[in-house]
Amino acid sequence: MNMDSLTTLSSKIQEVQRIREEIHSAIMNLPDNPNIKRVSNSPRCFIMSSDQIFANPKNPTKRMDVFFHDFGKQYEKIAELIDSCHSENIIGILKNIVKSGCYSHSGQHYRFHPDVISNLSNILGIA
Repeated sequence: MNMDSLTTLSSKIQEVQRIREEIHSAIMNLPDNPNIKRVSNSPRCFIMSSDQIFANPKNPTKRMDVFFHDFGKQYEKIAELIDSCHSENIIGILKNIVKSGCYSHSGQHYRFHPDVISNLSNILGIA
């Protein structure tokens, strides 16, 4: 490989990293769950009405799951998946999450809130 090839390769790697960071940032800036109120001293703590906990009859097993209601944590998990995958798989993984509403990785299964899926599909331009 000559110096021009290395410079071109380095430039392409930097561009891929920039795009990955833009996708990561877009995901992390999606709206939070409007049905919760974050506790100011701890971004991981929140309160919500019990009416909201039991308002989702489509997912009765997930109603009491904190992860299901914590959109910030769900966005973090999606961003981690993006950060850990090969660049050519990013869009496919995101489309799979939108289509299925869930994702399995390293023996863990994550089910995402329908509003998180809707927000993700909006940034991907998927109807």
